[in-house]
Amino acid sequence: MEAYNLKKILVVIILTFNSNTLLSDDVSPEAIAQSYFSHIENKEFKNSVKFVHPDELNELKESVLNSKDIPNKNEAAESILHNFYNISKPEDLLNLSNEEYYIKYLENQNTPRTGMYSGYVSKNKVIGSVIEGNFAYVAYRNRVFTDIVSTETIELIKLKRYKDSWGTIIPKLTKILLTP
Repeated sequence: MEAYNLKKILVVIILTFNSNTLLSDDVSPEAIAQSYFSHIENKEFKNSVKFVHPDELNELKESVLNSKDIPNKNEAAESILHNFYNISKPEDLLNLSNEEYYIKYLENQNTPRTGMYSGYVSKNKVIGSVIEGNFAYVAYRNRVFTDIVSTETIELIKLKRYKDSWGTIIPKLTKILLTP
């Protein structure tokens, strides 16, 4: 009788382990968002871009390349390219892959600043999510520290299904700011 109970317990343990492995947090919206944030916080931009939905990367670069201001090389376009991407000539965009383009943005936005933004550090902690069809909305606590001020907000990041996982969606405001 004891051997039977032991076998039963082992079967339950194995089934529990297997079901947890199949439902691994590695592909949950929360895990994807936290990985994205962690790589950015650690300045591992090449790794963080892996968590962005590929359609978003393509759309972002295309919107800049299709901007009416880029071919005209006007002052506003050059300013945006320099300030957001550390690119001096609009033609340099053509040589970058979609991933490299976003990495340039992340690198430039996470370089040390002077003035109000000196000592800028942003820490994000995922606190939950809601899944709605092919989209997930992940709530996170954003803590920003500078040499002058500190803030804390609760924000949302949107993710879209991609294959068997999720990809982050670049916020609309970011897209507007990054397009000349």
